[in-house]
Amino acid sequence: MLRAEAAQRSSGRVVHIQTDDRGKLSICCVEGGKGTGLAVSVEWTRSYFREKGQRRPMATILCIDDEAQARRLFKVALEGAGYRVLTAENRTHGLRLVEQQQVDLILVDIFIPDMDGLELILRLRKIRPGHKIIAISGGANYLDMTKHLGANDTLQKPFSAQKLLATVSAHLN
Repeated sequence: MLRAEAAQRSSGRVVHIQTDDRGKLSICCVEGGKGTGLAVSVEWTRSYFREKGQRRPMATILCIDDEAQARRLFKVALEGAGYRVLTAENRTHGLRLVEQQQVDLILVDIFIPDMDGLELILRLRKIRPGHKIIAISGGANYLDMTKHLGANDTLQKPFSAQKLLATVSAHLN
């Protein structure tokens, strides 16, 4: 049963937040009629590792994505699972964080305005060869190329929070 529901509409963006009677929070963002491809259940992410009998992870994840809503959704899902999350809106900020912070895994959107994501993966692989990199995109053709350029794995939009957490967990354990 739905206890609370809210929607925000501004400049073509819709953020849908709902809470059920058990306190489970779900967030979904749609921008310009097209979803960012991630719906987050915070309660699910918190219980994911408890149910698996695992300790909550303490790894640091960097998410490089030009879409503010996508960055927020990644942050909610991953922090809910116990990860420390850093976000960057462009390659310059992302590269600076990689150089200044201890990062265990990097999520890279392939289509970012200031640098092609494929080139960014090559640069990340050069400066931090041991880092885990997961490429994200709505286009499968580009994702196939990212593995040849150094990405450890790929996520094709749209994907679920469960898929995100399972992929991240597989590369950090």
